[in-house]
Amino acid sequence: MQGRIKKFAAVLGMTVALGSIVAAPAASAATAPKIAYIGNTDQAWAGSFFNVARQAGYQVTALQLSRVASSSFSSYDLVVVGDDTASDCWAGWGTDAAVTAIENSGTPVLGIGQGGSCFFDQTAPALGWMNSMYTSSDSANLENGGVTKLFNTASSALAAYNPAPENITCTADMVGDSLYHMVLDQTTAGHHDTLWGFRSNPNNMTAAGKALFLNTISKALVG
Repeated sequence: MQGRIKKFAAVLGMTVALGSIVAAPAASAATAPKIAYIGNTDQAWAGSFFNVARQAGYQVTALQLSRVASSSFSSYDLVVVGDDTASDCWAGWGTDAAVTAIENSGTPVLGIGQGGSCFFDQTAPALGWMNSMYTSSDSANLENGGVTKLFNTASSALAAYNPAPENITCTADMVGDSLYHMVLDQTTAGHHDTLWGFRSNPNNMTAAGKALFLNTISKALVG
């Protein structure tokens, strides 16, 4: 599984309805990493994600939130938890059975925006909503690139508070406040979790934003 992952680096493909499968190009179908994308109602996010992922050669399966508890994720290389999978984090994320189905698979998780942040409240609190604040910006302070414009128009985002990260790598910080991070990942007990706190879909990303998003997916796959 790791061998095929290292042959790829980034994200998605064509607008489709949640619940369908987007096949990778035939030439790479045997080796393309497999991604499960969990969404709810935001077809625009799902479609833009698929467009980026298919261009990168990934196989992507879209699953409705309501199907998660009865699904197996052990055959996937990455689970993506969509922004639209939670609207009220005080009420939690999905069901206990849904959280268990993902967590027990041992598959790396990439959480997007609100939904991803709420999910991590259950599994990786340092990346979760309870440890985060809302912000809005078109830019971020990148670890190796300084202040960089990532979106054409400002994106709402969740920024996790981590003053002294342990087992955490911070990639994109709030401009003017390096204690809050919109992109960060954590490895604990062999499990790898990544938060992409931005909520705008890839259609609003600049070239630099899309490159960072693809790199984040690639890193999340490898763990």
